Amino acid sequence: MESLTCSACGSTSLVVKGPFYICEYCGTKYEREPNKVVTVDIGSLLDSALSAFASRSYEACQQYCIMIQAVEANHPIAIYLKGASAYLSGQASQNEEASAWKLACSMAEGIYGGTRMTVDFVNKCLPMAAQTRESKRDSALRQIDKQIKDLKALIKQAKEREARMRSDVVFRTASNLNDFIEDVTGNKKQEDYTADQVEAMIKSAEARRVRAEADWLDNLSDILADSWNLVCDRKLGIDLLSLFRAKNDELQAGIQRVRESKHQKGVAATVSSCADTARQIGQFVNEEIIELGERLRPGTKAEYRQFLGQIASERRKRDTRIDAIQSELNGTHLYEVSKQFKLRKELSDLRNAVIGPDDPCAAFANIVLKRHHG
Repeated sequence: MESLTCSACGSTSLVVKGPFYICEYCGTKYEREPNKVVTVDIGSLLDSALSAFASRSYEACQQYCIMIQAVEANHPIAIYLKGASAYLSGQASQNEEASAWKLACSMAEGIYGGTRMTVDFVNKCLPMAAQTRESKRDSALRQIDKQIKDLKALIKQAKEREARMRSDVVFRTASNLNDFIEDVTGNKKQEDYTADQVEAMIKSAEARRVRAEADWLDNLSDILADSWNLVCDRKLGIDLLSLFRAKNDELQAGIQRVRESKHQKGVAATVSSCADTARQIGQFVNEEIIELGERLRPGTKAEYRQFLGQIASERRKRDTRIDAIQSELNGTHLYEVSKQFKLRKELSDLRNAVIGPDDPCAAFANIVLKRHHG
């Protein structure tokens, strides 16, 4: 049996190029022999692939994944790493990266379902998938923010120019604004733009910014839901629960930012769906952390029972308030429109509440996390 180690320098960093293995360090070339049995240390190759991804050496990461898949074609971590690296290096589209994620999840659930590989896949690939989708959002936001900044700088000039002209004459903007409009809209005609038109374009850009945030929330929500579905029937360790909690906190923070935006109406359905996912995962994580706390510290069950009782009490209060609001809304004596509106908003908030830092379940989870995770 022969391992993939360079005989010239001892390196294990050999990449596949055509019919050859080539050492990345000394350049020694080895011919690939199709009928020859070669042992491959998949664990070492996977570590190298993860390290290459973390250092943004995406081509090297892809080569390591190819070597892993030459031995284990359906390895879910290698499938996703390869797809994400291709996307981040500009060799693949966002749709292809998303397809790689879905394929990797199906392999982790099907071929490797119920094994340690499933948990390992989520532990390693969930943060990478979130980082990949976040890079797309950040790129879009940087571009939009630059457009908004440029337009705001130019609108002052436009207003000053209009003030100096007769009200019935449409002013011609500076050539740099025309060039900017041409770049943003793809419109190759030189046109006249009023200050109102530029303000409308600023509003449009701000709406696109909110849409980019909502698209990222939708992506992060899907990644979390896929990961959760893979491991929700397993007893999870504190590291993975901490990861789920951290990413779910990011999702909740993003939801709050979008809801506070003046352009949130256009993405309300997306945000509502993401909030549902965040609530379900938040409940799952908190309940798992409580169960883990009982499992790891059996000597303090009285403390756990106290927290569980507080959680149950808070949830009963919430349910009681929901029933009271519903009864009042159904009553014939309610005529005040403003009061009805407030009650409906409170009812909606109670039903759609995402578990937040003030929830006793979350407070308990923080205590367990601190004890077992530092």
